[in-house]
Amino acid sequence: MVVVVALASVLVVGFRDELGEWIAGDHGAAMSSAPTTFYTCSMDPSVESSHPGTCPICGMALTAVSQQERSSGVVRVASKARSLIGLDVTPVQTRTLRKRIIASGVVEAAPAAATAAIAARVYRGDASEARRGEPVIVTASDVPLTLFTGTVVEPVADAPGTLRVVVDNPEQQLRPGMLVEVKLEIELAPRLAVPASAVLYAGKRRLVFVERSKGLFEPRTTELGISSDGLVEIVGGLHEGDQVAVSGTFLLAAESRIRSDGTLWSDRPAPTPSKQPAPSKQPAPSAARPTTNGW
Repeated sequence: MVVVVALASVLVVGFRDELGEWIAGDHGAAMSSAPTTFYTCSMDPSVESSHPGTCPICGMALTAVSQQERSSGVVRVASKARSLIGLDVTPVQTRTLRKRIIASGVVEAAPAAATAAIAARVYRGDASEARRGEPVIVTASDVPLTLFTGTVVEPVADAPGTLRVVVDNPEQQLRPGMLVEVKLEIELAPRLAVPASAVLYAGKRRLVFVERSKGLFEPRTTELGISSDGLVEIVGGLHEGDQVAVSGTFLLAAESRIRSDGTLWSDRPAPTPSKQPAPSKQPAPSAARPTTNGW
């Protein structure tokens, strides 16, 4: 993830002149109500200056940063830039997710009716959410290259975290005492979710860009739950209806890292700014003095 964000940062820097009209350069109009706090360098964010100029480290032109950007890492995107950078948003919605479970089990009985009864050990919460009739697939190391299909019968009342499963066993290949592996999917209660492409990983943080207002994107820390079919459960940090970026997020992240103090994107403390002094007036060059060496 660090490498990807670094590459995106290089893209932002490499195309700064053009991106200036898309993102940073939109500040002349979009950020007119947010006064400039300091000027910094896209390549060396530790540089801070109270006036426009060039970076003393790399020589690039400094760009203006507002206090809002500094503290929150917000990024503004011009309307014409959305399609150019592939930016798209979608609302946070309540969705039905399915959870995949892999459990160990043991064959309890193999009656003559060409079925086998299996007790499968799962987490207690998973056992309570599994519904009667959920399909299962069973494999056994003693019967290689064979899949047995069946259904969930019920949770075992006197054994929390255990499901009773019945599978087809027409050739009586599954016998009592055999160890098996049971795979099933359970349908969970509806919950908030976003596409997995919306989530950015920054150290221990999980960030999502929320469009607070037209063109204003704020990186927000979220708490995630399970993942299922390209969706991620949102446990905290977002609300239903929030508009989140699902594409173009790497460019947003690169710009946010450049224009903020960086603490949101790293577990390390903010760098100590390298202050650049205001330009001073240079004395006028004096008239050339004659040399004393004869030349």
